[in-house]
Amino acid sequence: MAPSTTQRSADGEQPAKRVAESRRAPLRHGQSALLASLFLVDLGAAMVAIALPLLLVRDYGVSFAVGLTFAIGVLPRVVAAPFLGGLLIRYDPRRIAIISALASAPLTALIPLTDRMWQFQVLNLAVNLFGAIAEPSRLALRASTIEAGEEFRGNGLFVAAERVPRVLGPGLVGVLAGLGLGPDWSFLFPTAFAVLAALLVLRVPAVPRKLPAEHLRRNFLALVAANTRLLVTTTSRDRFVAGLTVTAVPYVVASSIARIMLLAMAQTRFASHPGLYGWLLGAISLGAVLGALMSGLAGRVDYGTLYIAGNLIEAAVWLGVPMIHNPYAALVAVFCTGILEAAPTVVFFAEVQRRLSPELLGYFYAATMPLIDAAATAGYLLGGVLIKHGVTPSGWCVALLMAVPVLATMRWYRVPPPETVLVAAA
Repeated sequence: MAPSTTQRSADGEQPAKRVAESRRAPLRHGQSALLASLFLVDLGAAMVAIALPLLLVRDYGVSFAVGLTFAIGVLPRVVAAPFLGGLLIRYDPRRIAIISALASAPLTALIPLTDRMWQFQVLNLAVNLFGAIAEPSRLALRASTIEAGEEFRGNGLFVAAERVPRVLGPGLVGVLAGLGLGPDWSFLFPTAFAVLAALLVLRVPAVPRKLPAEHLRRNFLALVAANTRLLVTTTSRDRFVAGLTVTAVPYVVASSIARIMLLAMAQTRFASHPGLYGWLLGAISLGAVLGALMSGLAGRVDYGTLYIAGNLIEAAVWLGVPMIHNPYAALVAVFCTGILEAAPTVVFFAEVQRRLSPELLGYFYAATMPLIDAAATAGYLLGGVLIKHGVTPSGWCVALLMAVPVLATMRWYRVPPPETVLVAAA
């Protein structure tokens, strides 16, 4: 008679439990490595985001060419996105993340050495192109480091790892400036961070791939078209994922308007407190870190309810921000918006991971990137128009863009994952 899987061995352990633990160990090590890699990449990006405009203004002054340089930086994310999904399905996302990081590292280090605007723009374009390729690959790798049933807690850690660098990065640039080192030195750290991040990805497990070999051998453009149809079909069949995608776009527009609103408040209402705008953005990021870490404690809360509540309460807080005339109260308010923003963000990543097959995750993120970038651009433009009429219209617009789409799709967040539907049907 074959031994039972629940029979204990001589040392008192259950074989099944021991096997499960042996499988969890690589996941835990891979998750730690990916978290560290993501933290280093985002820390470098946060430093470049501050050092780049400082270097531009110092060397070339404020001109149309400066604005064109920033526009060129966004271009790769929009143009390359339709092809990134095919790359992520055809090739191992780990390989793409490593090659992209190693390729961008020396290019980032060369930026301060340019003496012509066109050289600066070409390097900026190349760095952003590799960044556009690497970002969805790192997002796709999350699925290989998070156990089934741990999507919410695991993605909470990743969201926290993304938000901390937004606070530390500008601070590091400020420390270098305080030491008498110009923005040139701020590009060396991201270069080193990119190399370390690439090495850490080597410890991340591979993403499971279930597509047949003949599918991977298809013509590249045919593969892009076929998987675009597959992605649209998959998301349209799951209203929860469709709702997350639909509401994410106006939410990003609202967040961009909110940044412009805070800038206007800092320069007018709180003009006697220099640097308050930076503190306000830092408070949002710190709140998001706390909210992401707290997400692991909300494992038993219905994700749909949490997504709805987080968005609606955040909308209410932003509606009240224009009424605040005390800088410290403003800091507390935006800190709360950061906490409230983190929970729906974690729900977004957790539910997408639960509901989409692993080989489609990178494709999904690659497809949504240009939507998010376009939404952010539209938000900044709309925010600039609204702020001419005062901060109150901006607050109303932010609240409506966050609340109305979620209220219109409330019933969509009651749909169980496809696996649950199949089990129930069986």
